[in-house]
Amino acid sequence: MNRFEDPSMDHRVNDILKRLERTRPTDLGAEAKMLCGDDEALLAEVLDALGTESGTVEMPVTSAPEAPDLPESNDADPDQPTVETPRNVGSRASGADHDSVEGLERIPRTGDRTRARLRRPDRIGHFQIESEIPIGRGGFGEVWEAFRVEGGFRQRVAIKIISRAVPDEKVIRRFELERQVLASLDHPDIARLIDGGEMDDGRPWLAMEFVDGVAVTTYCDRERLSIDARVKIFMKIASAVQHAHENLVVHRDIKPDNVLVTANGEPKLLDFGIAKLVNPDLGGEAGRVTQAGEGVLTPDYAAPEQFTGETIGTRADVYSLGVLLYELLTSRLPFHDEARGYINIRTAKLEKEPARPSDAVSTASIDPETAKRISASRDTGLDRIRRRLDGDLDVIILKALRREPSRRYASPRELIADLQRHLDGLPVEARPDSIGYRTTRFVARHRAGVAVSATGVVALALAALTLAAFADARASRTEADLASSRAETQTARAETSETIRAALAGIELQSAAKGTESLVTSLAEANRLDDADRLATAMLERIDTGLSIVPDDPDLIARRIALQLQVAKIRWQRRNPSLGDREDGARRRAEVATALAEARALHPNHPDLLFISALLELLESDALPVISRRPRLEASLELLSQAEIAANRDFPRQRSMIGTDLGDVLKREGDLNGALAAYEESHAAHSNRDGDSERDLAMVETRMASIRTLLGQNEAAKALHQRSLDRRRLLADQAAPTESARSRRDLANGHWFLAEAFAASSPATARRHVKRYLDLTFEVAWLDPLDRRGAVDDLMTAMSRASRLVSLHGGDTQPFAEVIARYRNSIVKPRLETLPDADARRLAIRADRYLSEVDLALAGEAASNDDLDLAETHLEATRRRLDRTLEIGRALLTIDSEDPELIAEIALCIAYRAEADHGNQKADPEQIETWIREARDLQSLARERPGDGPLRRKLDRQLGPPEA
Repeated sequence: MNRFEDPSMDHRVNDILKRLERTRPTDLGAEAKMLCGDDEALLAEVLDALGTESGTVEMPVTSAPEAPDLPESNDADPDQPTVETPRNVGSRASGADHDSVEGLERIPRTGDRTRARLRRPDRIGHFQIESEIPIGRGGFGEVWEAFRVEGGFRQRVAIKIISRAVPDEKVIRRFELERQVLASLDHPDIARLIDGGEMDDGRPWLAMEFVDGVAVTTYCDRERLSIDARVKIFMKIASAVQHAHENLVVHRDIKPDNVLVTANGEPKLLDFGIAKLVNPDLGGEAGRVTQAGEGVLTPDYAAPEQFTGETIGTRADVYSLGVLLYELLTSRLPFHDEARGYINIRTAKLEKEPARPSDAVSTASIDPETAKRISASRDTGLDRIRRRLDGDLDVIILKALRREPSRRYASPRELIADLQRHLDGLPVEARPDSIGYRTTRFVARHRAGVAVSATGVVALALAALTLAAFADARASRTEADLASSRAETQTARAETSETIRAALAGIELQSAAKGTESLVTSLAEANRLDDADRLATAMLERIDTGLSIVPDDPDLIARRIALQLQVAKIRWQRRNPSLGDREDGARRRAEVATALAEARALHPNHPDLLFISALLELLESDALPVISRRPRLEASLELLSQAEIAANRDFPRQRSMIGTDLGDVLKREGDLNGALAAYEESHAAHSNRDGDSERDLAMVETRMASIRTLLGQNEAAKALHQRSLDRRRLLADQAAPTESARSRRDLANGHWFLAEAFAASSPATARRHVKRYLDLTFEVAWLDPLDRRGAVDDLMTAMSRASRLVSLHGGDTQPFAEVIARYRNSIVKPRLETLPDADARRLAIRADRYLSEVDLALAGEAASNDDLDLAETHLEATRRRLDRTLEIGRALLTIDSEDPELIAEIALCIAYRAEADHGNQKADPEQIETWIREARDLQSLARERPGDGPLRRKLDRQLGPPEA
């Protein structure tokens, strides 16, 4: 029933339009649906009357600054108002395309529903169309609600088709590209592709998951979500974008309208209609890196490089994510003070800096009505929102919004990591100037005013000094704010004096430093090395400020050196330290040694300085080959004994650590009885400790068992391994969530050691432990989101150990081979390929390279046993695997050709591919030569890059020295 059949319709439509006056244009459809309820006729009339624009425009030629704010349509009647049907009509459909072609299709306001019904398709593929009109429409596509009617089940979908108007080849290619993009993605927060094909008239179509939701901004405001809750939803969206990037897809149009949130609070990323792939499988135009000027953009959310002729890469999506986060947290856009329109927005993004988010919600910058709306949508006061944004969230968002792509976060993963650090209360990467830096500058300017004679003042005084320094920095922000900023500075300095007086009875900086040392140790043990490094470095800056006031305080000096030592240890002990990490670690250890020598010259018997000296000797021993460590370890024990006397206390954990390392040295020297004695002494020291010594006891018991095995005491060794495993199992069962990954990794290793112990005497028992070891290792790969690369290292080690057990175990090797093959083919490879890390593709290549090494070795073993069929099976597996891997690898090299380890990884894969065809009568000799030449070219390229990593050395061994 329309307005001509129902005289009350006009009144009802006008009433709803009045209620929609303050609604965002992109949210009109969702709000209209909510207001209209189940009255579809009323909804249709409201939508006809809206006449809204989506804000999406085609990219104009960059050399034409006079381009209009919106492209003109050649199809619509210029005298008749037009509207682009909102994409959130009814139950919003995923993939409804409103901006993925050049120019928008304009729909006349009257008579549209009649024409829609006339051209409504009844059935597409296995799906029956049920909506009366399209639930979404763009320039070349329209989206219909449909249900599967075949296959014995009912499934609701959104079907997208090309409009009946004759499309050109570019339109068809883009539609097919979108279908290819969606087919390559599998993420819970990305609307998934369900089916696709061609209609009877040849038009392509695709069926998408039907997403019943509203724009993410609408959802957050409607639910009155807090800042933290909004950040957490955003992190899910960014994770979806990261997944797209890992599959070599750049979205290019991230905005609220393309992110729907369902009723249960799950976001869904939609509309890859203008996305681009850097994918070798597509070839041709679709595979090119995106260039500006190829399609459409949404000015408010587009990155600066999308307005110019620069290459558009993944950091364009990072920028758009920054805009989205800005809007989610402030309900405003970064350049909210600029006049609307394409030219004005383009100018602002290319020439100006966005306002800080906290300033965007300042009461001075918004009208009372807007302030009231923002406060109501977050259920808190505007001033509280501003304070919540001021600081970390300001700098995180502004880093994502930097004009130069190279200065933004390198990936959504890095943005997510910084947001998580903020939520966890840890220092964030994005902060431009550290607290220590600002504080030190203030102290240098006002030393006379803040000089204090007691270290006890420093801790609280630092915070107040920072406030004053911050006020100084703000004083020069703009001429217009100069007077008020001076007042702010004076107030801050007055508060500083009060704080210093109050701090005379406050906590000491050295106590704060000791707490930081403990937290840094915990983070490092949990393998959160970057967070540990940043926290220690930040505390060092605070201590430096304290020492500028009380330069000779021995306790503060000791705390500084202890933190220096922790940083040196972190830099040295990364899982895969680069040459730079190793050099930096060595340099820092030398700095610690110099500082200790100077401090001990003044305070020779200070217990903390003696204790730190013992730890430095222990760390220096770690940097040496095992056979050369003994003098350092003996020096460490002597210094620790002196520290115990000076402090009048024992240090059992450190004594047991040194004893364990000394046992390792004696074992290497062949002194098995001496090694066993050292381990048993270390075990006794651990047993006398209070608190958490179970893990250390388990590790020492494993070492004691290894000595018993070498001494031929196999039953005693098995008993020790079992005792160690029991401890590890107990620790895993009791572990806190933050310790779960490490404890289960320890448990996995315990099963491995028992598998080795039983390999010769009881293959069935060994097989059970190998299976449990592999199960736990794969489980750990998903438990530790902060150490995905470490998880992959564990998986590679697992495959290496299992392979070694096959080669070393006498008798029937088939049971072990079956275990390895099953886990390699059904678990290792699939899980590595889907590992959610920015380096996922590289890690998949690494896995394929390693698995190929295993297959080639097994092929050689089979051939030596005259089992040529088994050898060919392994060689064929290598060929199939590497043919796929090399396509991905070559594509990655087009993006990053500077990483020598990546280059070497791919070169090794090419060399192995050539090796797999050697001796194959069906192989093409010229192709083998081509692969070898390509591998050598990459070998030369890798050597032109700095560094000398293990893969480069392995490549040199595989191919021989590079040709001159």
